[in-house]
Amino acid sequence: MPLASLQLSNLLASTADPKALALAQGVTETALAQLHARGAFAHPGFVLEPRLFVAQLGRMLRRTGLAYPLESLNAGDLYLSAACLTANLQALEAFGKGPLKRALFSVRPESRDEVRQLVLEKLLLGPRPRLLEYSGQGALQVWLTLVVRRTSMNVGRSGTHEVHVAEPQDVRGAVAELLVQSPELQLGRKMAQAKVVAALKASLGSLDPKERDLLALHHLKGLPHDEIGVKLGAPRSTVAYWLTRARQKLLEGTRRRLAEALKLSDGELDSLVRAMGSRMDLSLALGRSSGSRTPSGSG
Repeated sequence: MPLASLQLSNLLASTADPKALALAQGVTETALAQLHARGAFAHPGFVLEPRLFVAQLGRMLRRTGLAYPLESLNAGDLYLSAACLTANLQALEAFGKGPLKRALFSVRPESRDEVRQLVLEKLLLGPRPRLLEYSGQGALQVWLTLVVRRTSMNVGRSGTHEVHVAEPQDVRGAVAELLVQSPELQLGRKMAQAKVVAALKASLGSLDPKERDLLALHHLKGLPHDEIGVKLGAPRSTVAYWLTRARQKLLEGTRRRLAEALKLSDGELDSLVRAMGSRMDLSLALGRSSGSRTPSGSG
C-alpha cells in the first residue's frame, strides 16, 4: 500500500490552519518514506509497518497541526510514539525504559510508581490518548517531562492514601464507601447497590483470566510492577501497560452496564466510575464477591 495514498492533507482538513494545510498538501510519498525510514533506523528493536506509521502520524498531526516540514520533525520519537499507540509491546518496553523513565526522574522517587501509572493511562488509553498530542517538534522526553510534572502536581493536590484492601465479605461497607462519593445514588440505595455489584461482577467476568489476575495481584495483594514482572517474565513497562488496559476495560464495561441499569446523567455516571477507579481495591472486592453477599441494606 503506497504511503502517499494516505493523504495528510485530508487528515488535516479539519485544522483550518492555512499554513498546516499548505505543508500537508506538499507532503510527498518520498518524504513520508524517508520519515518512516529515519524512525525505523532509530529503533531497530521493533518494526512498525509504513501504513500503520502513516495512519498514526495522521491521527497525531490532526490534533496538533503540521507546523513544520516533515524533514524537521523528530522521526525517531514519532516512530516510537506511533508504535506505542498501536500497543506494540517492544515499543512500550523501549518507551518505558527510555524517555518515560528519564522523565520520571523529575519527580520524587516515592511517587514515581503512582505517577507512572497515571501517565500511562493518560498517554495510551481512552478515545483520545494524550500521546496523540506529541507532534514531533522537539524531543519526546522533554514533552513527557512536562506531562509527568503536571501529573505529579495533581497527585500532590489530591493527596495520596494508603491502600486498605477490602475483603470480599465486606461487600455492604465497600458499596457504601463507593456510593457515598456519589450523592445522587443515596436515594434508592438498596437498588443502586445491587446494580453496582452486578455491573462490576459482569464486567470483571468479561475480562481475560490474565487481566483479572493482574488486577488482583496489584490492587488486592499490593504487589508492585517489578514483582509482577518477575512472576510473569515481563518488563515493568509492559506490566504497567497491561494493568492500565485491564483497569480501563473493567471501568468502561461497568459504566456501560450502569448506564443501562441506572437512570443517571453522564456526569453522575462519570462521578461513580471515578470513585470506582480511585478505590480499585474496593471495586475488585465487590466484583469478586459471592452472590450470597450482595448488599441487602435498606434504602
